[in-house]
Formats: sequence, structure tokens, C-alpha cells
Amino acid sequence: MDPEILAQISEIFRQAVFESYSQRRAIRSYDGRQKTIGGSKVFGNAIATGKLANSYTAEWITPIDGGQPQLEISPPLGSEEWYYAYFVENGRLPSIGRMPPLNKISKWAQAKYQAGGLFWRNEKGKFTKAPSPLQRVFAYAKSIEKYGFAGYPFIDKAIDIALPRIIEQLGDEAAQYFQNQINNIPSQ
Repeated sequence: MDPEILAQISEIFRQAVFESYSQRRAIRSYDGRQKTIGGSKVFGNAIATGKLANSYTAEWITPIDGGQPQLEISPPLGSEEWYYAYFVENGRLPSIGRMPPLNKISKWAQAKYQAGGLFWRNEKGKFTKAPSPLQRVFAYAKSIEKYGFAGYPFIDKAIDIALPRIIEQLGDEAAQYFQNQINNIPSQ
């Protein structure tokens, strides 16, 4: 496959990852129940800082034996985003007595708040004066501990977004090559 076409496929897919991750979605517990506040369903904007979505790369790696280039899709291995991506993609089980790390929740909450994405509601669903940042972080952590959160398979959604674009822009042969590469990616 022509290296220029491979580069175009990578860029189309990288854009699809960002678009997929950016979609507004329902906030759900690990078992799939939609979270509500005062009877109102809760929806969230996925982007706090955009670091995770922007960290994804789609690169073609040529094997040492000189075979066909293989598609590698991932944030940088071992990075903070790499670990975070696992939980975004797969969710987190509830685990009474085991809260997520408060420092990670604090960083997320601060970024989300600065992006204008966090509002505080009381148990009746009315907007109220937000408690202190530490109290908010503790409340988020306790909710995750009690209910967990559902994963959001944004990579699968990105594939669904990218394939029609690849067909339209590069043709069926490039789309088939991309699809074959996606089918060969080992599951996590």
C-alpha cells in the first residue's frame, strides 16, 4: 500500500477518534443504568482538556521481517493517557471501600470545571452553590466507588466514523486494507 495513502488513512482515523470521543453522551453506572439527579437524566460533555483524544496516534509500523505495515492505535505507551484510556473504554466496576485516587479525580474535576463542564445540583436536581473543591472531588470519588461508571467504546465508534470517509476519499481498496488491520488488532 502506498505510504501516502497510509498517512491519509492515519489522519482520517485520528480525526475520527477525536470526533467519537467528543460526542455528548449519557452518564451511566457500570451496570448500564443512566444516572439521574432529581429524576432528570444526566448527560455529559466528554472533553475536559482534550488530552486523551489528542494523545491518540494511528501509525503504520513496518515489521522487522519486512511484511505489510501494521496499524498501531494508542496513546503513548505508559503515559497517563494510556492508563486513563483503559477506564474510558472499559469503565470501572463499583468497589465499596475502594475509591479511585483522589488526586486523579481532582485533576479531572479541575480541568472539567475550567472547561465549563461541571455544574452542581442538589438531590432535587436544582442548581445550587457548589461545595468546596475538596468536597466535590470526594463526592465524585464516592459516586464512582458506589456505582462505578460505564465504559464508552470510542475507538469502535471512531472506526464506524472513519470507514465511510476512507471509502469516500480513498476508495474501497484502502478501506478494505484499513478494515483488515482493525480486525487484526488484539483486544485489551
